[in-house]
Amino acid sequence: MSLLSRLRNIRLATRATLLFAVSLLMVMGTSLLVLGFFFLHSISDIESQLLVRANHQARESINLRLDEMAARSIDWAYWDETYRLLTSGDERYAQRNLNTDSFKTNDVDLMLFLDRRGQPKLASMLNPQRTELIAVSAELSQELLSDDGLGSRIQHLLQHPDVEPRPISGIIMLQGIPWNVALTPVLTSEYQGPVAGWMIWAQAIPSFFPARVSKILTSDAVLKVATDTAVQQHKITPLPSPDPEVTLWQAEQTLFAASDIRDLNQHRAMRLETSSPRLIYRAGQLSMKVLLAVNLLGGGLLLILFLRLFRQHITARFQALEQGLRKLAYDNWSTPLAIDGKDEVALASQVINQLLASRESSNLELQEIEQKFSAIYQHSAAGIMMLHQGMIMNMNQTALQLLDYRHAPPLGQPFSQLLPEDQPDEPYSSSRFQQMLQLGQHHFEWELVTRNGSRLPCEIQLVALRHADHDSWLLTMIDITERRNTESKIKRLSLYDTLTGLLNRHQLQAIINQDLAEREHHGKAQPFGLLHLDIIHFKHINDTFGHEIGDQLLQEIARRLSRLCPQQILARIAADEFVLYLPQLESLFATMRLAKRLQHALIAPLRIEHQELQVVICIGVVVGRQEFHTAEEVLRCTDYALGKAKQGPLSIRLFTQRLYQEAIESMMIKRDLPQAIRQDQLMVWFQPIVDSHTEQVVGLEALVRWKHPKLGFVSPAKFIPIAEQGHLVIELGEKVLQLACDYAVQLNQCREKRQLPPLITHVNLSARHFASPRLLPLLEHTLACSGLPASQLAIEITETTLLASPRDAIRRMHAIRQLGIHLALDDFGTGYSALNTLCQYPIDMVKLDRSFVLRLMEGQQGELLVRAIINMARDLGLDVIAEGVELASQRDKLVALGIREIQGYYYYRPMSGEALANLNAC
Repeated sequence: MSLLSRLRNIRLATRATLLFAVSLLMVMGTSLLVLGFFFLHSISDIESQLLVRANHQARESINLRLDEMAARSIDWAYWDETYRLLTSGDERYAQRNLNTDSFKTNDVDLMLFLDRRGQPKLASMLNPQRTELIAVSAELSQELLSDDGLGSRIQHLLQHPDVEPRPISGIIMLQGIPWNVALTPVLTSEYQGPVAGWMIWAQAIPSFFPARVSKILTSDAVLKVATDTAVQQHKITPLPSPDPEVTLWQAEQTLFAASDIRDLNQHRAMRLETSSPRLIYRAGQLSMKVLLAVNLLGGGLLLILFLRLFRQHITARFQALEQGLRKLAYDNWSTPLAIDGKDEVALASQVINQLLASRESSNLELQEIEQKFSAIYQHSAAGIMMLHQGMIMNMNQTALQLLDYRHAPPLGQPFSQLLPEDQPDEPYSSSRFQQMLQLGQHHFEWELVTRNGSRLPCEIQLVALRHADHDSWLLTMIDITERRNTESKIKRLSLYDTLTGLLNRHQLQAIINQDLAEREHHGKAQPFGLLHLDIIHFKHINDTFGHEIGDQLLQEIARRLSRLCPQQILARIAADEFVLYLPQLESLFATMRLAKRLQHALIAPLRIEHQELQVVICIGVVVGRQEFHTAEEVLRCTDYALGKAKQGPLSIRLFTQRLYQEAIESMMIKRDLPQAIRQDQLMVWFQPIVDSHTEQVVGLEALVRWKHPKLGFVSPAKFIPIAEQGHLVIELGEKVLQLACDYAVQLNQCREKRQLPPLITHVNLSARHFASPRLLPLLEHTLACSGLPASQLAIEITETTLLASPRDAIRRMHAIRQLGIHLALDDFGTGYSALNTLCQYPIDMVKLDRSFVLRLMEGQQGELLVRAIINMARDLGLDVIAEGVELASQRDKLVALGIREIQGYYYYRPMSGEALANLNAC
């Protein structure tokens, strides 16, 4: 058995202990190894830096001796005796000055004096034992003055005598030995020239290095010739150097550093090597070994102590838990675990005990749920069946009853036998059922086949179950037969009129839209027709005889229309409106002939519950080809033609291009009028009122004008009735009142400057505007904002405005007069009780309608009528203004009857504010 297999068979507590011990040892060992590596690496770097520094120190000791010798040579070179020696000669110079003591005192081994031609004048040197002076050999002198020595320097000084005299020092090789050499120019003691020659001092470097400087050196140093290959003969290990000029290597247990020393001519003269035994590194290695041993020993002792404590306090707890779990398993999970302490093991035991209690409770709950599910399954109002791999495994009683399998359940049979057979036109076949499942549809309506072969419409819901790695389904089915019948009824109600059984408006529009789309797609040019029928005064019949009679009347008319047009599309689209759609016309006149035939057939009296009723039918007719695109457009045109049929003497009206243009114009006016009012697109023109005696303008009537961007100037007779259909007429009246007052203020100010009396501005108000509760606040606000005096404003109202609510009208008129505003009765004589109006209402002036002006020219009877009205107004203290005066004869008769103020084309047509300003010279 392998070690891994043995470890797997060890108990969990033992495995955890061993794993922890091995992990701890690995962490400790890895930490010590990493620490030792970085520690020894740091020591090695320190030793390298110290040795490189020692090499620099040795080199500096040689350079220091060279600089000291060059400095001492100046005292001899700048000495008058030395100067005389080289200029005039001195035979006793050597006897007086050159001896062993002077050489040792100046620490030189050789002195050589050159004259100004560079020729040796005097030379002497110490013997190798430094006991006496000897002559300089010719070979040595020649090598010293050669180009490899000082020769090139001396030649340069001879060729350039103007060079500043100063010492030259450096190292040269003489007979294989490095020498410190100083070449100093000879001058007087007062540093005066010219240069008499040169003095050469030299010292053999081996004479003082390294013996005489060993005390100040921190490592062993040795000089070797530059071509020495001793380094290559050792078994060395190159090391990185912190100084690129110094080479480092290790041989055995010694660290070496070497650098080149160059001569005066920058040639490699010798190689300076320093070495040092690796004492610090060896001491570091020893320390790390001791540290490793101590840590391993201490770690081992701590590990043994920890393992002992771990086994006592943790392993024992795990063993107790293990024994409890084994006992629990043998007792069929009935014996709870013992809980000792409050640690994690105790918490685990407590959780296991809670799980055991929960398991027992869950088993009881599961049994209860199973019983409830069984009860729901068997007694559910919905049919339920279990399917496994397409086979019927179980069915509840409801499913058996719905499918008529109460006595012979089809258990174990394929579910496909409950589905209709596959046919090309069968929407509920077995293959299509599988397609629904593949598309992820699990809730849909389907038809199942019962045992007797009939179809059962059901609402199917499938829930996927997973059983033994096979697909299973829980299928719920609800009988929707009654719901489908209800939906069918609702659909019929949505498409047909419930009272007459005819198509309703929605279905009619759908049919027409489909037909128009097909015509546009296929390019059909054959005309179609639409007849829009309306029963005149049907509301009166309803109100008089009751809604039941009205409904029977509508049913009878629908039956007559169906008999007259059995092959055509007939619909009821409103309470008393019917539409007949003719998709194909034989001729353009067929619709008009049919309309007349229908109208003639419906004129015959109808007997409804012993009541004989006769109805009048108006018909709007549309004949179209491809100019219509939607049913709404067609119905809108027929409605417009029907409206014209109701207005005119003819009760049948064909929608023509002219009517179409009128409809388009009416639609544009309805659409754009609100914007024109609110965006200040309306203008106010004025028609002057003239005093017939002075021929001067005494008043103005404000008339609204609208210049449409596309239609041009639109007649007020077209857009004012449209505005009166809603509250838009109030906005229109407010806008006209505001513009008229603003302009009247400017005009009257101009007239005042010309010393002319102010003009009274007349503004018409509609009945709805006059009855508005915000009229009085509006008048006060407009007068205050414009600055127009109330006495210069007159409000014109018609008789029909007053008849709706006389009491409210009188109260409102008194309130307006209290503001100081004049009240004028416009179109007087056109109402039902004109004379009564003059006496009942608080008015200031009467405007005689144009119809009386025209009647004035018809004869004496008309003149008497007008005279009676004028006299009555005078008796009541009212001013009378005649409007609509166009001829001079009319003007003359009115003046003869005593009317002073006249308005009409005879004097002025309506004009813009600019033209009126020009008229008043403003």
